[in-house]
Amino acid sequence: MTQRSNKKKYTSQDWLHGKIYLDTCPVRFHYSEQKNIGTRISWTDLDASERDKIRAMQKENYDAIYNDLLNRFKTHFTARYKRSEFKPILLQDEVQDFHKLLFDERILSYLLIGRHHILQYEENDFKVIKQYVNDVIIGGKEKTYDFIHSKNYSYQENKTPSRLYAQVCYDYYQWLIKSPVGTKPKKEENRTLKDIWIKDKDPRYIIYDKYIDFLKMEYNEIQSSFIEIVHAKMYWKKIPQKGWQQYLSAFVNTCIRNKCIQGEFSSTQWLDILVNTFNVKPNSKSFKSISVTIPKEKYKLPFISLPKMN
Repeated sequence: MTQRSNKKKYTSQDWLHGKIYLDTCPVRFHYSEQKNIGTRISWTDLDASERDKIRAMQKENYDAIYNDLLNRFKTHFTARYKRSEFKPILLQDEVQDFHKLLFDERILSYLLIGRHHILQYEENDFKVIKQYVNDVIIGGKEKTYDFIHSKNYSYQENKTPSRLYAQVCYDYYQWLIKSPVGTKPKKEENRTLKDIWIKDKDPRYIIYDKYIDFLKMEYNEIQSSFIEIVHAKMYWKKIPQKGWQQYLSAFVNTCIRNKCIQGEFSSTQWLDILVNTFNVKPNSKSFKSISVTIPKEKYKLPFISLPKMN
């Protein structure tokens, strides 16, 4: 009596050539095409060796799509960055937008439209992105690729899979935070805030003087001025004990947002500038990514009335 074979009917070659598709992958088709979309199967319909082959091909397809999309994001932003006359503001806005996209709990279907034409906007995409962030990026769940179709399957959705898209958005966000674009000015010893002020728009330092005069005035919330002058030198007061660094950071952020600063500076360079200007050295952690981090409203509040450059 011949022993019955337990070999499964479907193979990885069937998947590769688009004859079958996995039930973990979304499909899109017109009702008239239903007979042509291939056979829907589950992983249990495949032998273990065939499952491994398909998973390897899914990972390969994932990597190709991922690398292409991430490179397009970077290329698109770098081109805008090079053309921008206010690079720190552009970078800060970009980081803020993607931070909202990834971490804001609301579904922001309006977000980024116009500024980022390369993004996809369906509401469900935002839901999937946020779920992916919570599960994989924050929650530490294993990344899987079982939503990836064969390149040869004709009825897959005509857009980047949302989970892959979420990973691209997160890695692009991390790339932005590290500020890899543009040419940063060389470090110069003894450089102060006045040295990096936009002189073309404020040649007589009238606006600069208004900023400094404001810092000399008492701010009711802390019952003190932000700076004091001793022997013609400015000193940033460490008042309040918990919060003075945040106020200083918010002041620098205001200078950037109001387009008063020429050039782009790293957090380390900013620390040097502030030591030279206000004779105080904040904790480096407080000034990490200073040009792209939005201060809390409490610390921004005292400086909102400071004039902007025309």
